[in-house]
Amino acid sequence: MGYVKEKLTPENCIRIQNDLANETPNNSELWQIQEHKKGPRPDRPTNYNTPRGELSTDDSWVIDKERNYYAARLTYVLELRTIVLFLDGEVYVLETEDKSRVLKPIEIEDVDKRKVVIAEAKAAIRVLYRGHYYFKEDK
Repeated sequence: MGYVKEKLTPENCIRIQNDLANETPNNSELWQIQEHKKGPRPDRPTNYNTPRGELSTDDSWVIDKERNYYAARLTYVLELRTIVLFLDGEVYVLETEDKSRVLKPIEIEDVDKRKVVIAEAKAAIRVLYRGHYYFKEDK
């Protein structure tokens, strides 16, 4: 089936909130920087905070329903693009270089696993952003 682009729903946003909350320890710096509360922001009901940035029901995500994989964009700092990738129960956070479309290298020691994550990231980005973001090694 592959990735399909869909509009984020409140349920999708809460799912991403929960996945990121489970991935990020409660005592981490990310939790202290941005208060995490399940559900929408009281001042902006279309926006949902996570420890890694904000997502909105105004945005889209890509999901592979067959494998339960997804990718969505988070907003934390305007100069950076952050994409959360959920694969096999694990969360991977991809970020661009400052004011760039180049994605920072993924820090995974297991070479085979890193290749799989990069391939999934490329497939998801191809659908979510029509491939406008890339890894340095691709150019």
